[in-house]
Amino acid sequence: MSTKFTLLLSLFVGVATTITGQWNRVHAQGGILAEPKTADANNFLKNYIQTTISSYYWSRWLGITDVAQEGKWVYVSDGSEVVFTDWDAGEPNNGGNFGEDCANLQWT
Repeated sequence: MSTKFTLLLSLFVGVATTITGQWNRVHAQGGILAEPKTADANNFLKNYIQTTISSYYWSRWLGITDVAQEGKWVYVSDGSEVVFTDWDAGEPNNGGNFGEDCANLQWT
């Protein structure tokens, strides 16, 4: 694994409470938020996070959003339609009255 890739993963795993905060941290280093497009990529991210965070619950932003059109999920980097999902049952659910427009990867 390259040093730059490791640095970007470290930033991805680092704490940021908003998608904008996370995007700014990664973008400042020349990267993008993770956009898993296969089960292998998604599992790699999950495993990486689970082995680097010693917390019962974690959540990290992904570069996936439906902010432009509700229900149409696209990758932030290029606007293409999402080709892989691993949604939990009942997701995406738009967060009740909160209007969730950004995807995250989480574990409980």
